[in-house]
Amino acid sequence: MTTPSIQTFNDLIFYGDPHGNFDPLIKEARSSGARAVFLLGDMEPDANMDEILAPVYRKVGFENVYMIPGNHDSDNEIFYHRVFGSRLASNNLHGRIVTVDSMRIAGLGGVFRKKVWFPKLALDEPWNYKSPEEYVQRIPPHARWRKGLPLKQRTSIFPSEFQSLSEQTCDILITHEAPLSTQPRSGFQAIDELARSMEASFLVHGHLHIDYQALPTESLKACVVGCEMAQVKRGADINRFLDCSAEQPQYSPM
Repeated sequence: MTTPSIQTFNDLIFYGDPHGNFDPLIKEARSSGARAVFLLGDMEPDANMDEILAPVYRKVGFENVYMIPGNHDSDNEIFYHRVFGSRLASNNLHGRIVTVDSMRIAGLGGVFRKKVWFPKLALDEPWNYKSPEEYVQRIPPHARWRKGLPLKQRTSIFPSEFQSLSEQTCDILITHEAPLSTQPRSGFQAIDELARSMEASFLVHGHLHIDYQALPTESLKACVVGCEMAQVKRGADINRFLDCSAEQPQYSPM
């Protein structure tokens, strides 16, 4: 893929795991000319997401506000319904690609869980369940939640979803999980492989609450961006980092 348009990328906002704190995002949306907003999971909202994000919708436009789920979004029924029972759920980017102006932006929400699939060091790690449908078919009715996946597993990454996304291309990949190449203790090789197969120029993730940026390498030709908890990360900030890349170390906390 070609490098995304600098101006269009400048106008994007990525928001690290809110964990109930949406004030920085609302403030940024009100004061900036953001083109689109992407929430990276772990909402833990104290009300319905539409109520909380109403100021963002008014400023940016509902159709330009996207999310991916994090592991905590299925911690309990209250959090789940406040997120997935909102209009925002229709803009869930998990396993999907949207085009903002000329940029293709893909999302992979949720986390890898050993009960389903745990490709920590290699993409070919065996899975226990290939798809959500297989999981539901193989468990007894009493283990299902609302006749479907157990609540916790609704934020698990399944191989079928991963594979479907990997067969496409994007300019920007947003994930909840981190790549192994920049986070060897907590990241996953599968995330590196997904960014490579999709030919992403940028990989933006949450989950670990670490603020950093890493330059592309021979093995992963994408700029990797990690977001702190409840942190606004503007495309313009990332571009400034790249503009100064000749003077920067390969891994740079912001």
